[in-house]
Amino acid sequence: MASKNIYYQSYIKLGKWQLMAKNQGSFIYSLAYDLRKKLLSIYKEKGISGDEFSVLAALTLGVKDFLSDDITKSYSSSGAMHILAVSGLHVGIIYLILNSLLFFMDKNRLLRVLKAIVLIVFIWFFAFITGLSPSVRRAALMLTLIIIGQLSGRHPSIYNSIAVSAFLILLVNPLIILQVGFQLSYAAVISIVYFQPKLYRIFEINNWLIDKVWALTTVSIAAQIGTFPISIYYFHKFPVYFFLSNLIVIPAAYLIISLAIALLLFNSVGFLSNFFAFLLKYVLLGLNFSTQLIEQLPFSSIDNISFSLLENILLYLLIAVWLIYFINNRRMFVIYASLVLVFVFFTSRSYRKLRAGIKNELVVFNSGNTALIAIKQNKDLLLFTDSSFVGSKNYEYLTDNYITRKFINNTYLIKGDFLNLPNIYLKNNYLKINNLRIVLLNDNHFTDRQNTQKLKVNLLIISKGFNANIQQIIDLFEFDEIILDASLASWRENAIMRDCATMNIIPFSVREQGAYVLPVK
Repeated sequence: MASKNIYYQSYIKLGKWQLMAKNQGSFIYSLAYDLRKKLLSIYKEKGISGDEFSVLAALTLGVKDFLSDDITKSYSSSGAMHILAVSGLHVGIIYLILNSLLFFMDKNRLLRVLKAIVLIVFIWFFAFITGLSPSVRRAALMLTLIIIGQLSGRHPSIYNSIAVSAFLILLVNPLIILQVGFQLSYAAVISIVYFQPKLYRIFEINNWLIDKVWALTTVSIAAQIGTFPISIYYFHKFPVYFFLSNLIVIPAAYLIISLAIALLLFNSVGFLSNFFAFLLKYVLLGLNFSTQLIEQLPFSSIDNISFSLLENILLYLLIAVWLIYFINNRRMFVIYASLVLVFVFFTSRSYRKLRAGIKNELVVFNSGNTALIAIKQNKDLLLFTDSSFVGSKNYEYLTDNYITRKFINNTYLIKGDFLNLPNIYLKNNYLKINNLRIVLLNDNHFTDRQNTQKLKVNLLIISKGFNANIQQIIDLFEFDEIILDASLASWRENAIMRDCATMNIIPFSVREQGAYVLPVK
């Protein structure tokens, strides 16, 4: 967030904000957003709705607001998520379509200059209405340089075009180098440019159709070579059938963008626009069905892969070593260097895994309206939460990275008081882990009790449903710390904070301070 110049965040209640000014932004961006709304309304008017509309909006206009969790998961697990993020692939398709349509302008130099201007204008127009993401800017800049170079009669180096586009983007915003989209975009294009021709030449295929399939497969493999360390580092998953999904989604994307352009161009011609909308809808249906089918294949996605920054760098060094082999054919150097890098990689990973396995802890997650308390016991994770919350998007958002980073093998949802685990005791909201004693206060279970002697505990965790005052709690317990779970209503938390202040107690607010983590010995 800091790399995007965002340093603070706050929650504002509905109706508690005031508009200070309007029409103060960029006129060009405003025009682009208005046009994007118009184009989206055309899609809806032609009867494209549901998942087909959401995919079409993301694929052609870069609008991902309408994507459902299910469709996002399908595209991610099948390795087709890149198709929903407008990138260089989409800009390249636009260029190929327009270049083919304007073939008649190659007859003389004046027409070629005019064609170059039209191509550049339309490429940047598409870049603006899709939000000018780093990958789109890179592709638009690179194609602009190539078009200008070809117009001058030269054939510029693709590597120089990539370098110049990166330099100009970073000149405007140096911190964009920290963004995942920028890193993935340049890693993918450099890898494709270098590896794809070498992979393609491995087999010589005479059949036209098989040759095209092989060409697309090599593009997918080349892109994965350059991007899989970054993808795993940030997203912790690897789509096994990426090559299969790309055989479907890349041709489908070309067809969808072509039909979308035709639909928008002939929108005023009723029968033609309806025909293109009909074709577009069923191509999108087929694309969504294909990705969902690939997602359901066995082992479609390897999840919860943990790479550290060091391990990520080692993987790229390994790729660089093999580049040396392709360039200089230094076989022995490649073998020795590869062995050393692989050894260091697995040593680092094994060390992290060993440390994570022996470190136990209690975590009170910042989970919003539903309490989520977890105990990490070696490679198991015990969860105290509402069963309906498990599997939700918010639950996965909170726990996926933790499970990956801590090398968790199994998760258990604790129901009732039965716990068949060593060193852990649970009874009537009283939890004992080794020497750590915890009481979970999420109802009035303890408020009607009277003790002749206070119960000594380490932690009191107050969650949603608690309806007592702090004095009642003090009368019952002798405690070290109070944790206010994020599931508490704001007014209830504020009341507890005021009561604690009068008694010189400083509670830990999960809502304000983030997740509470306590090592368990």
